[in-house]
Amino acid sequence: RERFVQTQKWDVYPHTERSLDFRRRVGWAIESALVTHPGETIVIACHGGVINAYLSEILGLDVDMFFRPYHASSHRILFGQGRRVIDTLNDEAYLAAEGLLTH
Repeated sequence: RERFVQTQKWDVYPHTERSLDFRRRVGWAIESALVTHPGETIVIACHGGVINAYLSEILGLDVDMFFRPYHASSHRILFGQGRRVIDTLNDEAYLAAEGLLTH
């Protein structure tokens, strides 16, 4: 765990998919959804590793986990004209009812 905290790369763990391969696979899946559904709203339910992998690519970061997504939070990325714009991260507004947030 200490090595991961230092490097922020999954590559420090043995017997795992290489970070670069994982990021490429995530990017391919999301970009494929965009091509398949142009102009539509796309919802993807996934874990924090996928979110970080895709956002790292958008931001040009060479790390695998640069932030910790809250459980059940939403993240909004706007797509258009070849651009990807991060609109919101870790949004929990829809969980405003008492007792829904656990952190």
